[in-house]
Amino acid sequence: MTNNDSATQQDSRMDEVQPKSTRKWPTPFAVVFLSFVSLAILNSFIAVSDQNTSEPPNYWQDLKTKKTAKASEIENDGGALSCQTSHPEKIRELAMLSWQDGEIRPASALIANLWTSDITNDTSTYNRAFVEDCLMLGGLYQAEGTFPSAIRCYQSLFDYESQRLKKNNPAITRDYNNLAVTYYLSGNAATSDRQRNDLFEKSRKLYAIANSTVDRHLASYLVPTLKNNESYLDRDFN
Repeated sequence: MTNNDSATQQDSRMDEVQPKSTRKWPTPFAVVFLSFVSLAILNSFIAVSDQNTSEPPNYWQDLKTKKTAKASEIENDGGALSCQTSHPEKIRELAMLSWQDGEIRPASALIANLWTSDITNDTSTYNRAFVEDCLMLGGLYQAEGTFPSAIRCYQSLFDYESQRLKKNNPAITRDYNNLAVTYYLSGNAATSDRQRNDLFEKSRKLYAIANSTVDRHLASYLVPTLKNNESYLDRDFN
């Protein structure tokens, strides 16, 4: 389990996110890479970014056509509830298409229901579907701006993986990073200085833990990634 987490394959993209002194928030596209997501999500967003500049003007119409076709396919297979068990990959595909099309709330609802069906209390096994769906759901909640839900999601994943993986596993560091990023984003959305500082302080502590637990031999790429992400916090938290 320690070397197979697909989220660990995206570090080179994470390093490309740079702080911008003229704004407090990272760009929406950068937020995807601040938090570790699954490789499938990463590749999908990269594809959308490339196609936005190279595809003909009907690209978004094509996306809507694919989304409608996938929804019809799910309906023909018995509906979303049935497909959660029989064809969960179709639910994920529809959620990803919806996310790409800017329909964040419908996408998060689809994955939230699927993620709930993944949950298991068996600590002897590692449910990769649970992990992948949780990473996607956390990213959707971030994009939606529902940061408390994103925090609960990433905390659930940390609790799940800390029972199954060694402390120096890159996935554990990923979970600390995702929580730290979400607390940072939540702090930027805070309505009072006190709340903002409290959330930033939680983010700072999580980054400190992440930096202390990262295995520099097993996952050396995480070191500059954490440093880069923490630079946003250092910029805004005085």
